[in-house]
Order: sequence, then C-alpha cells, then structure tokens
Amino acid sequence: MSIGPFPAGDGDFPSRLRGFAHGFVTLYVDGPGGRRLRELIGAAQTDPDLARALAEQWFEPRRAPVRQAFRDAQQAGVVRADVDPDTALDLVFAPLHYRLLVSGEPVDAAYVDTVVDLCLVALAP
Repeated sequence: MSIGPFPAGDGDFPSRLRGFAHGFVTLYVDGPGGRRLRELIGAAQTDPDLARALAEQWFEPRRAPVRQAFRDAQQAGVVRADVDPDTALDLVFAPLHYRLLVSGEPVDAAYVDTVVDLCLVALAP
C-alpha cells in the first residue's frame, strides 16, 4: 500500500522502512508543497482545530501503513515484539521532523539512511 509519496517499498522490512523515510524527504523537502506543509505544522502549534485536522487527516493516513509495516515485521520476528509500533515509528520520524522544523540541518538521503540504520539496530530482536 502506498499513501502519496510514502511508498510501502519492496521486499524486506529494512527496504520498506527506508522507502517510507525517503518518502518523507520527497514530500517535505523536495516536493513543491513542502514549504506549505511546514508552515501548516507551525501554525498548528497555536491552532487546536488545525492541529486536530492535521493529525486526523494528514498524519494518521501516512502513519497507518508504516505502523502496519512495523506490525508485520514484528510478526515476522525481525522487529522486537515488545516495542509499540507507534513508538518505533516516532523513533524513525522524530529526528527527521526535528531537523526539518527546528535545527535547520539538512534532511537528505544520507541522514535518512543513518537514522534508519540506527533504528533498525535498536529495534532488532
């Protein structure tokens, strides 16, 4: 399953997770709407209605397939069974959001690969 530029990837879990994370860059950094998305996220910090709408209509539909990929990986024994899929998802995407919205450091392919590699080690059984 694919949600916009967040592809499910092909094959094994590391490839799928890497595809989701690189999709983040495609959407928020390289995509034409990335700047507007970042502005909306900023505005949502002081607008509860916008925050709720973004959570329900933007973030959740994009989190759902990644969450399912974590569940599938847990069932296959390639991700620790004791890790909540939402926490694992946050482990991967929080650093990307931090760089995108706070630090100003680049969110590029090399950084994404480093984050995914570290998360895969942390999540391995």
